[in-house]
Amino acid sequence: MFAAASNDGANRSKGDRIPFPARMHEVICINSSDGYGKASDFNPPPSKNSFNFATLGEAVSTSDPSTDAANSGSRRTGTSFATPTAAAIAALFIEFAMQKPLSKDRAVSRQMITRDGMIKIFAGMSEDPVQGFRYLRPWDLIQCEKRSDGHDCKSCRADAVEKVKVLLAGPIPITDSLIRIPELPHVTEAEFDSRINEDKGKCLAGTREELLRDIAAWIADPQGRLIGWLTGRAGRGKFAIARTVAIELRAKHILGATFFFSRNHQSRQDVFGFVTTVAHQLRRHVPALAQSISAAVTDDPDLATREKGCQAQWEKLVTTPLKSIESKIVIVIDALDEPETLIEDGFVYPLSEPHRFDLDSEMISQSTDRDISELIRHDLGALKKRIEARRSAGFINEETVEKLTRKSAGLFVHAKVACRYISGDDHDGYRSSLPEQRLSVVLSDKLEGFDDLDNLYTEILKHATRGRDQHQLTKELRHILELIIALFEPMREEALNKLCTEEVDPRLFNDRLHSLRSVLVVPESFDQPVQIFHESFRTFLLEKAGEEFRIDEKRAHQNLFARGMRLMSGTGDQNSVLKSDICSIGHPGIEIQSIDQHTINSCLPLDIQYACSYWVGHFEKLDGSQRKRMGMLDKGEIHMFLEKHFLHWLEALCLTRRIRDGVSAINKLINLLPGTAESSQLMSLSRDAQRFIRYHYPVIVHYPLQLYASALVFSPTASRVRELFKHEKPEWIPTKPGMDDDWGPCLQILESGSLAVTFAFAHDSVTLASAGAGIISIWDVAKGECRHTLSHSNVSHVVFSHDSKILASASRMVVVAGVTSKPVVNIWNISTGRRIWTLDGHTDSIGSIAFSHDGKTLVSVSDDATVKLWNMQSGKCDQTLEGFEDRRLLPYIHTWVSFSHNSTSLVAASYGAGVKIWRKRSQQWHSTTESHGDIREIAFPHDGKTFASISSYDTMEIRDIVTGKCLHSFMGLREPRSITYSYDATMLAFASSHSLLGTTAIAILDVALGRCIQVLNNGNFSLVIAFSPDSKLLASTSGADVNIWDTTTGKHRQVFRNDQLVMSMAFSHDVKVLVTAGHRDITIWDLTTNQMLEEIAFSHDDELIASALGVSWDNDVIRVLIWEIRSQECLQTLMGHSSKIRSFAFSHDSKLLASGSWDRTVKIWDVVKGLCLRTLDMGTAVCNISFDPTDSYLHTDFGLICLDGKSPANSASGETASRPRFRGYGLSTDGRWITRDSEYSLWLPSEYRPSEYLRVAVVSSSSTQSPRSTAAPSTVAFGCESGRVLLLKFPVDDTSVGVGVATG
Repeated sequence: MFAAASNDGANRSKGDRIPFPARMHEVICINSSDGYGKASDFNPPPSKNSFNFATLGEAVSTSDPSTDAANSGSRRTGTSFATPTAAAIAALFIEFAMQKPLSKDRAVSRQMITRDGMIKIFAGMSEDPVQGFRYLRPWDLIQCEKRSDGHDCKSCRADAVEKVKVLLAGPIPITDSLIRIPELPHVTEAEFDSRINEDKGKCLAGTREELLRDIAAWIADPQGRLIGWLTGRAGRGKFAIARTVAIELRAKHILGATFFFSRNHQSRQDVFGFVTTVAHQLRRHVPALAQSISAAVTDDPDLATREKGCQAQWEKLVTTPLKSIESKIVIVIDALDEPETLIEDGFVYPLSEPHRFDLDSEMISQSTDRDISELIRHDLGALKKRIEARRSAGFINEETVEKLTRKSAGLFVHAKVACRYISGDDHDGYRSSLPEQRLSVVLSDKLEGFDDLDNLYTEILKHATRGRDQHQLTKELRHILELIIALFEPMREEALNKLCTEEVDPRLFNDRLHSLRSVLVVPESFDQPVQIFHESFRTFLLEKAGEEFRIDEKRAHQNLFARGMRLMSGTGDQNSVLKSDICSIGHPGIEIQSIDQHTINSCLPLDIQYACSYWVGHFEKLDGSQRKRMGMLDKGEIHMFLEKHFLHWLEALCLTRRIRDGVSAINKLINLLPGTAESSQLMSLSRDAQRFIRYHYPVIVHYPLQLYASALVFSPTASRVRELFKHEKPEWIPTKPGMDDDWGPCLQILESGSLAVTFAFAHDSVTLASAGAGIISIWDVAKGECRHTLSHSNVSHVVFSHDSKILASASRMVVVAGVTSKPVVNIWNISTGRRIWTLDGHTDSIGSIAFSHDGKTLVSVSDDATVKLWNMQSGKCDQTLEGFEDRRLLPYIHTWVSFSHNSTSLVAASYGAGVKIWRKRSQQWHSTTESHGDIREIAFPHDGKTFASISSYDTMEIRDIVTGKCLHSFMGLREPRSITYSYDATMLAFASSHSLLGTTAIAILDVALGRCIQVLNNGNFSLVIAFSPDSKLLASTSGADVNIWDTTTGKHRQVFRNDQLVMSMAFSHDVKVLVTAGHRDITIWDLTTNQMLEEIAFSHDDELIASALGVSWDNDVIRVLIWEIRSQECLQTLMGHSSKIRSFAFSHDSKLLASGSWDRTVKIWDVVKGLCLRTLDMGTAVCNISFDPTDSYLHTDFGLICLDGKSPANSASGETASRPRFRGYGLSTDGRWITRDSEYSLWLPSEYRPSEYLRVAVVSSSSTQSPRSTAAPSTVAFGCESGRVLLLKFPVDDTSVGVGVATG
């Protein structure tokens, strides 16, 4: 039985609001939706443990259509299209089951009309759940592509039957409530059957038959090549062929996915969107792939975000799932040459030669004219029928077809544009001429091909401007065309109208636009964008058109910039849409993903969204004089906009998921500003805005309203942005918190969340790679964001090629649970995140890798006593260098390797075997340092001429890298280490405790002279030393701090106070920033600015004491002992914690005991009975706990926990952990948020968070009032890892909060 969900719950007889029919197991319930494809307000909620199907509904204001008149402007719910749909589907499938194609297999037809059978079919022809409902797509199952008038649909029915059989043969799908299918971002417009692509057509029946047969034969050939490559000149019809192939493959049920790239649409030239859109379609179209793709995203949610490398996404979401099935699946991609990175970086280009279909080949060209003639007959045939209803249309005949075919010269685009022009109807503004007159114009010129196409474009534009005021019409159409040409992405007609200059009357915009329908695609639907019909028209307007129609691209960008600024700022009586809390969200802790897209679009119209994203992009296209005129000065248009709307602009970008555009825009703006006195204030504000975005990016990208909360509170008091928008802070945030005066040297903290084992800066000064915990992160230091995350376990070393385009990562051999990981070197493309090669050949851990200076060779050194030279063009090992009989070259601890500058020599060294030089000419190794003990450290300069080493005899030597000759030797040093060359190879620095240098000092040597030129008193011993690329600065660690020295004078310039031990560091190549890596985070510093006792607890009556037993980290038995002080007897032994006890507290009546443990739980114990009453899952260890005077609340580091009966239910034994319910203000358990009633309120930047290991947080209310009182003020105070103490006091009325910061 099929049934529709009842309107407004008429049959809801139970508390779960599920109507009666849907409760019956025999029923398949079909729900309705609103006009936007979302569940209706009055719709029943999704039923648990069952599938929930839906169909599109009719949009009205309420469930009662009679009340719609008063609210006609609002679309809130959907009324019942579900009822007739349910009946229609039932009738359709019953009739289908009775048709002849199924009569021969009665078992199938009988199974089809059962509930389980229909569930299988419905699940196979529906989309992934949205808001718990699966929207039906019957056309995925039963479709008919009419090929000719005599088509009888037998083949279509047969195809549908085969698909039904496949679905019925499969298992019963898992219900939606049991498996949550993660969402994958996808670009609907890029799919072949999107409305925007349908407007551009497909191959007509009877055309391209030979080519389509060849393509079909290649697909069917089991030995055929994996890739088919369709090539040909522009205008040859590749788009139509691709769409036709996709349609035929869908009919055969072997179409996996399609993606049609477009230069005119930004989202359709994006590699990330390409990968996720293909994966989304594979999951939707191929049931056998749905589970593996969904599992991949569930296991690694970053696959659905831009944080993951595109190559990793492609492998895990596309290639790996496809390898798991045996059936043939085809993916169709059009215009693969549009996104340049795909071709340049070889992202999808096959490693082997593809099967080529050349449209310019002689064989295919012979049939082209015939197919063009068929296209002309079809298009003009429709015109002929329309004319013959009123008069004769004899001018449309075979002679006309033949002439137009010759004029087209093998170009489908010429024929198509000509037919669109000739067929123009009254709606297109063509009343001034007849079709036969327009035909005469097309045939008049003697030119052919693209030359004649340019003439045709000229005539079309002249025709559109004929009228009483031709000059004005020409001017208006040129403005419209300039707008369309200069746009960075196509826009809908309504948005175009608003973006157009005032030169065009908005009331006439529609008529002007439709007069160009011969050369533009102007959809009938208003929710589709207007776009150019063919790229040749863009080229014509920019390069070939006459003066009256030639597009001045710079003027077009100038107009778009000016119009965008006016739209964002508000014009005349119209207030700007940009304001604080644009969507009236209200709560500062709301995450962007929870905000409905319809709400965002209704509050931020598309024209405003476009202006916010691209105003700087259009400004960048202008020349210097234009920029000056357009407001690139103090108090100019840009300056005034930023002062009034900077935060509102950022909020808009956050809401539209385009905050990256804001980062790029401010960076571009700073580079464009002249830096003169007349723009000094604008430059100052822009630089402050740059620091503001970079510092607060981690939170605002996810929580837009933190712009007015955390971002303003934790910006320095001298920040211009903070001062300009101080009035925007919520009432509960203070006006003048005690922050630092100015931005510190730390530009940004990149929170990797794991130990950074190694990292490297690329030579472009922008790209940084960090590796740890099986992940390599590629960071854009300028934007402060992670470009790619690459998967590579047990990484030991990462290194960039000298052109910064390639990254190599090497791994160790690790044995886990008896399974040995294979040591490999992965070669990555930095632009795409694609893995180019996996170099497999070593049998033991790889200790060091290095690129040759020309990037053609990579050398790897392994503990298997071999050095391998890898060819970066082929990914093959060119040579394995051996010759170490005692296997002492590469023992277990340290290995180093480097090329000489001319790549003729190679130096390899290890802790146990000294240094060896391999010479290309002799093809032999030469030992150099066997007599001076084991090598502890080695350093190579950038010029590749020398190398320096420290031996176990506390000797340091500088040697010639080619001959191995010792140039300088320094003996008698005390614990020398951290040896480092300057970038120009003229200096060498190392740390030592030599008596001549003084304790814990750093010596700087002149390499050529071999003598000490500076001695730096570093304080604590330095573990890491680094020179700046210009060799003018030296950085050295001193404990957790970093000292910066002037290498010329030896003077101490500045110190960076770190909150974690620095394990490695590097300067950027432009010497503007220093990057340090610790055990947890990566910190970027601005160089341009100077800036455990065991737990016990006494009861309140001093009669009892609690202590912990079994507190070692490896002890599995943790006991809490309760003693009576008077008798010194142990009254209770409480067991349940699995890790060390962190804190204790007795209740005021001594009946309860609370214990906090490193196992991240807090347990509440009955002291008398010795029972665990409740286990609270805190998510982290709790350092401080205490009961309030009423024993109804528990004070913790993170807030007050409610202990009354309203808390979440627990098991009788108290062993089932529950999440605590907090009241009032407190800390989130991860220490990143100030919370209110467990909801996020104020984000804490990294240096303002509680110390991870020494957290001392206090969350208190008035000592004289119960926490139950709403009048009780609260104070949150804690020590930070940065040395600060943060205090936040919430006044009695909860309307404001005081913030203070102290350092100590």
